[in-house]
Amino acid sequence: MEEKNWVEREALLLKDRDQHQAASELSLWLSFLCTRVK
Repeated sequence: MEEKNWVEREALLLKDRDQHQAASELSLWLSFLCTRVK
């Protein structure tokens, strides 16, 4: 669960930057986490 909090914090940092880039990086992160959970 602590990992999820870290990801959420990263997502907030990304939102402060260019929105398009943030969405791209966030979707990569979600894909990475999903593959790790499996």
